[in-house]
This record gives sequence, structure tokens and C-alpha cells, in this order.
Amino acid sequence: MAASLLHLPDVPLQPRPPEFMRTGAAAQRIEICDYPDSGKFGVFDAPSPAASGLPPGAFHHFAREDQPVDYWEGE
Repeated sequence: MAASLLHLPDVPLQPRPPEFMRTGAAAQRIEICDYPDSGKFGVFDAPSPAASGLPPGAFHHFAREDQPVDYWEGE
């Protein structure tokens, strides 16, 4: 089983950012789109065509930039 770990750089005086683990042979692509006219952004997965059983867009999320949510909110 192959695994890749994406390390995000540390930011001074900030909590350590999350780490994302991907397992499997297929490349995982993540797309982040900013919509400045409406103040929204979207996060989408874009699995490679070789990824079996995962339709493109299996995960997506839209949010407004002016309504930030703390990482621990609701936990």
C-alpha cells in the first residue's frame, strides 16, 4: 500500500496545521476555487480516472469567506 503525507509549513504563533494522509496508488488532486465576486470559496476532490469506485466530485464543500469557523467549533 502506498502512502503520501502532505506537510503544511508551520506558521509562527499558530497551532500546527492538520496533516493529510493519502493511501493508495492513484494520485489524489484537491482543487480550491475562490469566487471573489460572491465572497465564496469551494473545495473539491478530483480523483484521477484510475481511482476505481470514486466518482469525480465525491467530496465538495462551499463556504463564505466572511463566516469563518474555528477548527474546534462544535467539537
